Amino acid sequence: MSQNFLVSLCAVTTLGLAACGGGSGDDGAGTPDANNAQFDASVSVEADAAVPPDAGDACDLCVAEATCEVDVCSCPQGFEGDGTTAGTGCTAEVGNECADGTHDCTLSCVNTDEGFTCNDRILLTYRELASFDIVALTYDPDPLIDDSMVIESTVEITGSLGEVFSGTTGLATDPTTGTTYVVVKEGVKKGVRRHLAQLDTVTGVATVIGTFTQPVSTIAFDDAGVLFGITGRAATPTTEYSTISLADATLTPILELGEGKNADGETLASRAGDPLMYRWSGNGPFDFKSVDSLGVEVDLLQPTFGEKIESEKTAAVHSNVLDAFVVVDISSNMYIYGLDETGDLIAGPAEATPKGITFVPAPAITP
Repeated sequence: MSQNFLVSLCAVTTLGLAACGGGSGDDGAGTPDANNAQFDASVSVEADAAVPPDAGDACDLCVAEATCEVDVCSCPQGFEGDGTTAGTGCTAEVGNECADGTHDCTLSCVNTDEGFTCNDRILLTYRELASFDIVALTYDPDPLIDDSMVIESTVEITGSLGEVFSGTTGLATDPTTGTTYVVVKEGVKKGVRRHLAQLDTVTGVATVIGTFTQPVSTIAFDDAGVLFGITGRAATPTTEYSTISLADATLTPILELGEGKNADGETLASRAGDPLMYRWSGNGPFDFKSVDSLGVEVDLLQPTFGEKIESEKTAAVHSNVLDAFVVVDISSNMYIYGLDETGDLIAGPAEATPKGITFVPAPAITP
């Protein structure tokens, strides 16, 4: 299933990207339970035979806007309905400019009580730098039109209590509050302490919430504002998938995930309206997988770029305008790609290795 979005970035173009990010599975409903008092033994074999033996995947009944998990169609945030072609489908909520496409945002759109806000700038944090860059991206999927990235400002990250940080390992914005959180490193040696902090994206002040008991490598929020993270190679156990408390940074393990090829790097991102997380791990090539709330992984297609790009992915965020991920790698390259294996490679602006990426509101326009 796919859908086309009309996007005004540098020129108005059409970008077709897959909209179904979920998977399917057997919910066991096909086998009657002998202990179920509702089971009617009088149902005839002929009635059962009326159902085609190969009725197809239940996810095939989802409309284009819906996602599917465990054979259940779900409408994305900002839409109403049951998500099925035979039911009420998915209809954009009245006054939801982000969902109905009446906004003029270029990367990410956030609905507000007053209308909507465009998050049209990218905030990048780095592995070995206690600072972040605000980057303006001009992107067009037409290969004949040059894309550009410009660093508009650089802000030092400082501790609210005078802490000295040496870099970051993760960055994510809570979709329910708009608050940005960062994993900051204290010290310069391998294995230094890592803290969860609330980041002021204007001043650069990081207010530490708590210290991790394990070195967290990546973080991402789901739609409900639950923070997830994965530990890196220096942790015991490695690649453990956990929820993270926003009160004190306590890790609640879900499952230890397998290491990616060559065991390099962990990157996690969510997709608006999608119950799954998306994970990049390893290199040469890297693994690209979806992860559900129980830690179950499903291999996904790796997007193609006209050349084989297999470097370690270090940070990612999903653009709800493009319905595509914006991903950076260890060499500071930037990629834009969807779940249908299409994508573009853009040269990155930084010399350091990015380890966090999120969207921030565009600067206010002065009349």
